[in-house]
Amino acid sequence: MEGTGHRIIHAQPYIQMAETLLHQSNPVLAHKYLKKAYSIGSARAFRDQPKLYLELAKSKALDEQDILLQFTALYVNAKLLTDLKDN
Repeated sequence: MEGTGHRIIHAQPYIQMAETLLHQSNPVLAHKYLKKAYSIGSARAFRDQPKLYLELAKSKALDEQDILLQFTALYVNAKLLTDLKDN
């Protein structure tokens, strides 16, 4: 929507895009979207998100491999918790 001139005033679309990019192993572009989300909604925008996302949004330097490892661990832990809850 930004490409068509719309101004996005909510951080959530940026956070969702960043999460998608992390799933696609693109932490550099995900970092860009998380920083944009932080600039729109500050820490409040990340209230219901994993702590990793806020840490990435506020970070200046990126260790791409470390980010992907942390995200993978986060995703695996969430899946395990869901599986345990279902059982």
